[in-house]
Amino acid sequence: MLSQQILNSKEIKKLLLQLNEQFGEFSLEGFAILKNNEDKYFLISRKLGDLPTENIRVNNLGMYFCKQEKDGLRLSIEGAQFIKPTKNILELDKPQSISWMRGEDVEIRETKLEGYVILRFGKDILGCGKLKDGKIFNSVSKPRRVIGNISEDKADIRTIR
Repeated sequence: MLSQQILNSKEIKKLLLQLNEQFGEFSLEGFAILKNNEDKYFLISRKLGDLPTENIRVNNLGMYFCKQEKDGLRLSIEGAQFIKPTKNILELDKPQSISWMRGEDVEIRETKLEGYVILRFGKDILGCGKLKDGKIFNSVSKPRRVIGNISEDKADIRTIR
């Protein structure tokens, strides 16, 4: 039995409204959205959404997209990259982006932003973090954190895996 429920059109509109308010206008046309019991949302092709799931033994379907938190939606790394955000984007410098990818919280000096923000270094979207009182709280899971030396002339980069 599938532990995810397919959202109906009313639920999708509500989710899209919240996402558009937080991160700018975009569309999820062509995708079905599933929600699990931990308030995590997953995207799948609509063609997969039409399959009968009651007799299929699967833990999860789709790409993990975002999670409903008490104070807003927190996008996954892939979710932040997928939507191509236009609002609440915070540009990080190189030392800040390296700290973020290592799983560390990042201090921000001056910004008017608060809440969940998209973190960008140059053209690269690094993910989504919660900004409060000048600090971005990191939510990069341990297996996805980068360890090793990160520099332009030496690429000794690996993840914890």
